[in-house]
Amino acid sequence: MKTHYLTSEAERKYRKKYYERNKEKLLAAHKERYKQNREELLAYNKQYNMTHDRSEYFKEYYRRKKERSAV
Repeated sequence: MKTHYLTSEAERKYRKKYYERNKEKLLAAHKERYKQNREELLAYNKQYNMTHDRSEYFKEYYRRKKERSAV
């Protein structure tokens, strides 16, 4: 339990500093976890992409982007 209150801005600053100090260690741990669970992650991503069609979202996004750049 925290002994003092941290604002969301202070929390973000803390987390950013922590990441900067430990970046290599965190990235190495992430790479190792990926190596150990590669097949599971690929299967999960394949299933997710099959059940979450984002084509309409991207069509709308690029249409709006094109309209903004034309103005």
